[in-house]
Amino acid sequence: MCIAVALLIPACGDSDHRSVPRSASADPPIEKVAPPTLADMGPLETIEVLREYRARGLYSRIEECLPPEQSATVIAQIRSVDRLAASVSLLQDRVRERFGQSIAQKYSRYARVADIAGVFSGDATLLSAQIDGNRAQITYQVGGRLPLEIAEMVRKKNRWILLADPIEGIPEQLLKLAFLLERMAERVAQGDFTPEQLDRELTLRQSTIMRRLEKIVAGAKETG
Repeated sequence: MCIAVALLIPACGDSDHRSVPRSASADPPIEKVAPPTLADMGPLETIEVLREYRARGLYSRIEECLPPEQSATVIAQIRSVDRLAASVSLLQDRVRERFGQSIAQKYSRYARVADIAGVFSGDATLLSAQIDGNRAQITYQVGGRLPLEIAEMVRKKNRWILLADPIEGIPEQLLKLAFLLERMAERVAQGDFTPEQLDRELTLRQSTIMRRLEKIVAGAKETG
């Protein structure tokens, strides 16, 4: 029996291996496809990628598609908008915990200040791209509002560059407003306010910041 079983087991290198070549039995190699780069993307795709970078907090990657003279102000503005959005959310959470959802909802109005971020606004919807040689216009809408807005782009250094036209002074005021909302959220959590007292305190303290923001934006429109 042992001899019969041994005869049925092929030795290494016998007919099974010769009849099925190794190369024929192996899986074909998987071709690796390189992900698209900024050089491969059109203007609309580039904006979508930049918005994704912003959502993930990859601010330094956004700079790759900004003019060098604008990048510092643009990134500062995006960061301040993100800080403000987090502050609004914090205040609403604290107000909701103490006074309920209906009162918390009132403070969503502060989030609309973040629409200053233009095409980077969280509520921005990209609609279309019109390309004319090395220049392009991206049409988008913020929060369903009219009129529609336009972002300008130019093709340089083998990619599309966003001409963001940032406004100096905006980031500092947005950060002041964010700090105020954070402080108010802390005091709400400590039980310092009734809803009416919170409204009065916020109205008083934010008025100077909002006037400065309005003045800065108005001045930029006049010079633009």
